[in-house]
Parts: sequence; C-alpha cells; structure tokens
Amino acid sequence: MTERHVHDVVAQNQTLHIGPSALSYSELGQGKGRLTINVNEFTAPLPRRVQGRIQLDLQLQNTERFNLDRHAHHQWWPAAPNSRIKVDLNQPGTHWQGNAYADMNWGARPIENDLRYWCWSRFRRANGTLIHYDIFNTLSASTDKTDTPDKSISIFVDDAGNVEHTQPPAMHTLPRSGWRMPRHARGDDSPPEIITAMEDTPFYTRSAIRSHINGEPLIGINESVSLTRFKHPVVQTMLRFRMPRLRWQTQQ
Repeated sequence: MTERHVHDVVAQNQTLHIGPSALSYSELGQGKGRLTINVNEFTAPLPRRVQGRIQLDLQLQNTERFNLDRHAHHQWWPAAPNSRIKVDLNQPGTHWQGNAYADMNWGARPIENDLRYWCWSRFRRANGTLIHYDIFNTLSASTDKTDTPDKSISIFVDDAGNVEHTQPPAMHTLPRSGWRMPRHARGDDSPPEIITAMEDTPFYTRSAIRSHINGEPLIGINESVSLTRFKHPVVQTMLRFRMPRLRWQTQQ
C-alpha cells in the first residue's frame, strides 16, 4: 500500500510493476492460472522490510458478477474462491501454504460516495467456498445495530465452479474491535466467535471466526468496512502515517 509516482507503475499484458515490486500472471489451461507476486517493500509507520514471493494458483470461475449499489457504480466478482497460496518471505522469515480466495472489485467513482458499511465472510467447506456479503448503502444509517442490509449476497461456489444461491443465516453483532469498529457476521442461532484479530484499523477489521451454518461448524475469514469512518477527516489524516510515501512529487 505504498504511494508511488505515476512513473513507478508499468502495466503490460500479463505483468504489473509497482516500484520495486511486481506481479506476473501465466495461463495454465483448463481455467487455471498462476499469479506470482514478488514483494520488495517497507512497512509503516515503523520501517521494516517485507521481501519475498507469493504464489497464487488460481482456479478461475465463471461466477456471477454482482452490483453492490442500485446504480451499478460498483461491482464485485468472486473470481477464484477455491484456490491455493504459497508464501515464501525472506524478511520477515515466514513460509506457509494453504487454501486461498481471490476476488475483484471495480467501480466508476469513489466507493465512499455510495456505500457506508459492509460485512463479508467466507468459509472453506469440503467441496467449495461459502460466501456471505452484506452491503449497507444508506450513508446516514447507523452501523451499530443489525438493521436490514440494502443488499445481501449468499452463495456457495463448488470446486467445479458451479454457483448456488443460498439462504443467508441470521445476522449477529460481534464484539467491537480495539478501534471500536462495529463488526457483524452471519451464523445460526448463536453468534459467531472471533478466534483472532488479523487486522484492526479505525475503518477496517479482518478476523478469523468460528461459526455454525446450517448446523455445520465452520472456520472462516470475516471483514467489516466502514466507509463512513473512512471519510472522516481524522482518519484521512491518519492514513498519511500508515501509508509509506517514498516521493513527494506532483503528478501531471
């Protein structure tokens, strides 16, 4: 998430260079592809090097594209929900592999202009991935209570790429994060349990959670995003210190 000058970004057909880091994509046939990410960055606000390689073996799916707002300014595509990842970082020294999920978002205008809050979760099952996505568009509404989402997406994508629309279970309010961010997730009668906080910021949280859906115990990833908080002038000021800025140049 380093801010770069426009001349530091070079995009080609199957490669993308961003400063000293780069991504490359190769087709493997039969709906499969490999995304290789060579990372060479520094963290902020404490400068520590992050260097190594991330490999995503994608099982691309011809799944549906979803509009996130009524004017179709913003779309979401769960492009490869059943994939694999291999992480080899020299700095810090960490190496692991496991199941992976990849999606795509795009929009015609800043997302904070149209959405105020969403909660999203995905769970890997034996033969596919279950995804719940709840979007709240009315910017004046409160995110502290489980009011009715403007749009709810609940799908199961099996390993063959087939998409099944499912009935979403109940919405539950989770404990607030350290930054007092509201968090919600879906599950059966009892609220999902937060296993560990993976990311905690004033406007975004990501957590590993344990839930029961249709009686099946599942462990997955949950995120909550408040665009109302993101737009706040204090948060906008804080972003300057969380995002490394290597060059202070005026882009033409």
